Amino acid sequence: MVNWLKRWRGPASSDERRRSLLRAARVFLALFLAASLAGGGRIAWALHTGQTWFNYRGDALRRPELVHGLMLFGVTALLSALGLLLMRKPAHEPD
Repeated sequence: MVNWLKRWRGPASSDERRRSLLRAARVFLALFLAASLAGGGRIAWALHTGQTWFNYRGDALRRPELVHGLMLFGVTALLSALGLLLMRKPAHEPD
């Protein structure tokens, strides 16, 4: 971690900093996509099997609330995937 911070502050060109920031953003979006898919999968499984989920107050969540959560996870996964597609590496770097 310290080495990465030294490289960030060091005499690196703006292009190197941009690539480093893009790499960090790609990792963050990939982790967010994986978490969204995992959360959506858990909710989809609960809807499929008829499991009862409870909120932090101990109230049972109804089916529409679970579907709302599933849609939320779906939208976040879609936006994360679109962000990753927009930031993908080009086939060739221009000189």
